[in-house]
Amino acid sequence: TPRGRLVDRLDRLFTVELGRVLIARAPLEVLVALPGIGEEGARELIARRGDRSNAAPELLRVGASLTGTVRDSFVARFPELMSVATVAPDAWLLTVSAPSRDEAGRLSPLGVSMQVRLALGSDGARIIRRRVLP
Repeated sequence: TPRGRLVDRLDRLFTVELGRVLIARAPLEVLVALPGIGEEGARELIARRGDRSNAAPELLRVGASLTGTVRDSFVARFPELMSVATVAPDAWLLTVSAPSRDEAGRLSPLGVSMQVRLALGSDGARIIRRRVLP
């Protein structure tokens, strides 16, 4: 879909805000620490990253492919998992930093950083916050 392609392009360029874990990028150690996933679930999620199976409804299919008590834990804790993790970021952050130079051209300890927060809307991404960082 066009929206999916936009998300893929933004995902490669920007970081995401702190908060929920982005399942598609989280390393094994982080996935294991998420509620209900465990090592078997984390390995399965990582194995499926290339086939775009990490959409929220598809996560339940991942859970169904797990064995015994691991599957039961995954399904039972799914609502908790979705409160701390996400399959698609809510927003992206672009941070640009530039050093400043004094009159002699030497780098100064002062510089400027600007951060832009982009959120995905129904018709594309929109800048929803700009701020200059110290």
